[in-house]
Amino acid sequence: MRACSFLGLLALPLAIQTTTAQVGSSAGPPLLKDSLITSLVARVSEPSVSWTINGLQSFGSRFCENSNLTAIVGWLEEKFYSTGVATVYVDSFYYSGLLERNVVAVIPGDSLPQKEIVIGAHYDSYSTNLAAAPGADDNASGVSAVMEILRVLESAGYRPTVTLKFIAFAAEEVGLKGSFDYAGKAKERGDDIVLMHNFDMISYRNRISPNWNMSLIWYTGYEDVAALDSAAMTTYTRLHPVRSTSQRTRSDSYPFYFNDFNVIYSAAADLNPYYHTPKDLLDSMDVSYAAEIIRAGLALVLTVDRSYSQSPPLVPVTARVYQNYPNPFNPETVIRYDLPAPGHVTLTVYDALGREVERLFDGTRDAGTYRARWNAAGRASGVYFCHLRLDGSSQSIKMMVVR
Repeated sequence: MRACSFLGLLALPLAIQTTTAQVGSSAGPPLLKDSLITSLVARVSEPSVSWTINGLQSFGSRFCENSNLTAIVGWLEEKFYSTGVATVYVDSFYYSGLLERNVVAVIPGDSLPQKEIVIGAHYDSYSTNLAAAPGADDNASGVSAVMEILRVLESAGYRPTVTLKFIAFAAEEVGLKGSFDYAGKAKERGDDIVLMHNFDMISYRNRISPNWNMSLIWYTGYEDVAALDSAAMTTYTRLHPVRSTSQRTRSDSYPFYFNDFNVIYSAAADLNPYYHTPKDLLDSMDVSYAAEIIRAGLALVLTVDRSYSQSPPLVPVTARVYQNYPNPFNPETVIRYDLPAPGHVTLTVYDALGREVERLFDGTRDAGTYRARWNAAGRASGVYFCHLRLDGSSQSIKMMVVR
């Protein structure tokens, strides 16, 4: 799967943008303000956000095995259509013998419709009492972000360069079932998803605290996405991004990462004491804080979309395989590589004796920047080599597995 790099949108080199800390404060370098993005961000409405959260909360429970699922899906479809979007569809799958449904709205791209940005959140809820799982924060707030970004763009008549897909995912609380189903299908289809922006639990803030921190959850190998998100947040909102690796595998961005798509995950920085209880209600939420996180997400989506219309895609000058990250590692690492021209590519891992261990890719690819993940589970500790071959040229890096 092709991986788009956003490094050309930032002035600082990659070494400065990335962080090796598991948790850290990182405001990022500000971008030059775009007047269109500024005007659209200002359209985010707190009453509209509250209306969506309250509407989902009013179902009482949205647990994915409840009998009211059809009514919830119908409400989501109606809410999507109310924004003025022309295309809404239901993407179904089975979980534990039950028909589950992701709900998808689409704004087609004008000039690069084959490229896609996915804006997503899960709509199901969970509680210690499954009959009373209002889920205002978890995750009606995330769905409100998806709906509000769509509403703003449609009300402004914005026509994106790339296709925008707005997805309310089903069955997240039972193992990310909806997002795993969608991301797996997307990879099989060969969808060119240049960004997946996930929102989960964005509306709780400890109001005693004066800070407006936001948890920006980043993924190994996609530090450039986190850097751009930090920059957009700093430029267009009063939020202060705090990068974290917490909860990486526990929300709907993870299946997209697992399937090699660019991802970022926005969440509130403060722990919600009502999480997964009947008290997860709108009355305990800070809607103005949620709206600010939505503004940050909208700014990132617009920055990425407009990058495709304002400048030609960045094409690497030479073939190069970058040092894997992390290194040393156990058990997984990410290998980034550049291709200056289309051609036949192999990316192969060898042990210290020169024996082939695993072939990560073998086929034809276009010019661009790509990433591959190698999981060394079951491999012995020690030195390994990764060789990149493009037609007649080759490069290699040394990697270290440590148990």
